[in-house]
Amino acid sequence: MLLAPLGMVAALLVAAEPDKDASLEAVIDRPEPLQFELGARLEFRAGQPEGSAPGSAITDLEIDPLAALRIPLRTGSLSLAYEPRVFITLKEPIGQPAQDVSYLHRGRLVFDVKPTPLWRFFIEGRGAYGEYDFLPLSTVIPQSGGSGLPPAQPSTPGAPPTAPTPDPGVSTLPGERFLRVIDLHATTGVVASLSPRVSWLFSAGYDYSGGADTEARTQLPLQKGPHGLTGAIWSVTRNDGLAFLLEGSHSRFSSGPQATVGTLTSTWSHVWSRTVATDLIGGIGGFHADVPAVQTSPARTEDKLLPVGGLGLRHAWLTRWASWKNSLTFLAAPLPDQINGLVYERLSAVLRSTLAPGERLLLDVSGGASASIGAPQRDARIEAKGTYLFGPQVGISVGGRVAWLEGSALLPTGFGWLCFVSIGTYAGSPVLGAPM
Repeated sequence: MLLAPLGMVAALLVAAEPDKDASLEAVIDRPEPLQFELGARLEFRAGQPEGSAPGSAITDLEIDPLAALRIPLRTGSLSLAYEPRVFITLKEPIGQPAQDVSYLHRGRLVFDVKPTPLWRFFIEGRGAYGEYDFLPLSTVIPQSGGSGLPPAQPSTPGAPPTAPTPDPGVSTLPGERFLRVIDLHATTGVVASLSPRVSWLFSAGYDYSGGADTEARTQLPLQKGPHGLTGAIWSVTRNDGLAFLLEGSHSRFSSGPQATVGTLTSTWSHVWSRTVATDLIGGIGGFHADVPAVQTSPARTEDKLLPVGGLGLRHAWLTRWASWKNSLTFLAAPLPDQINGLVYERLSAVLRSTLAPGERLLLDVSGGASASIGAPQRDARIEAKGTYLFGPQVGISVGGRVAWLEGSALLPTGFGWLCFVSIGTYAGSPVLGAPM
């Protein structure tokens, strides 16, 4: 990611509020219990991935196991998680090769420690290896890369829900649905408290992602390079905070292009009430790109300055019998395309809404849309589902997804839909959040 997530910045701003009692508690040894989580989600789906073309119907089964562990330390914690995805193709579109089972191994490691009230250190790593399913209907909102910010911490009681990460969108997609990929993101950083109201953040890391072998890289080039983030975080009042961040990254693609991108942004977070909060981002981004020669154009160098802007809106309506939580994020920033390595101004938005009319019923709507300025690439995906909870950690969901893409190799211009039934069961303490 080339821009810090709105919700995580807001969480840091809230955490920067001076509290003498909290500072004293930080140096007191309070042992926490060991937390673990075991579970699995099974999803059966069927539909038309490319509209109503004859013979394009698919039937898939996906199994997502989960094993997570949070080990408490004297002044922090160590979290480990293994969450693979298993894709089982039951019916392929006519004319495409059959592929029975595909595995994607995914893992996460988070080390977060605060040895003194003035210092906080963190290390975060995320990796994946295996055959990834690039079908837009497989996942509505894909995971984003590392932000460079410290790991999110639990919200304080009564605080509004944290805004989701403003994902940059899927960009263009490779021409094949299943490709063997490798995806590694590592970040380490430190937060220093300069005063009761002001903190300084510095983090650095490395990204390595793309095709895992030579054949896959013809469709999805390997992208690698360092990234860094630094800046000040100022808690102005109990309800207002400011963050000034400088972020930079350098990407080298196995297909030849190179891009150096930097952004300078300011974020204002405001809590309007116990149920409404907003985040505003403004700034400027610049990039230097070296593009090698291809058959249609000669080699060239590009240097541009582009605007950076973002908006986050969080809303929670809570009563004794029902709850309704909503979040909306918008992001505009220069980002490199994962296929051709060119840098475009990317516009993206993510919406999430969850209505719980009772203790056992959940109604969810989520979706994302993105577009590139200067390139014919647009996409939009929406999911709606209803979940019935048999217990705190067991539930069944029924819903549907739609996806529309333009300018991608997998679906040059296509509209797809499918319906799904999902069953999830979990045990232990929630380490990674709500399972369903």
